[in-house]
Amino acid sequence: MQMLRRYIELHKEVTTVLVMLSKGHMCVSDMDVEKMKSAVEALEPFDLATEEMSAEKRTTLSKVIPIGRQLQECLFEMWDSNTLAQELSTPQLSWIPDSKNYHLRTRMR
Repeated sequence: MQMLRRYIELHKEVTTVLVMLSKGHMCVSDMDVEKMKSAVEALEPFDLATEEMSAEKRTTLSKVIPIGRQLQECLFEMWDSNTLAQELSTPQLSWIPDSKNYHLRTRMR
């Protein structure tokens, strides 16, 4: 994730340097950068969930289920605008029961 974020941040600079070095054929297209942005947006909740669950030596089910539910909610909010979010949310998170006790989303804002 961090590598994608960093490339997106430096895309113009990287492109400029590649063109100056006559390596323009190696440039990442604007369309691919948009796909990277979409991937980062869809994967951000997973990055935060991983960070949260890794904070403790042992993560209990009482934490896993609410975090999973928050992942579902975050992906649902992106459903219309992000195809990767649609693909991630359909089968992978369907096992998680309904629980709204844990608010991972608040860390995203």
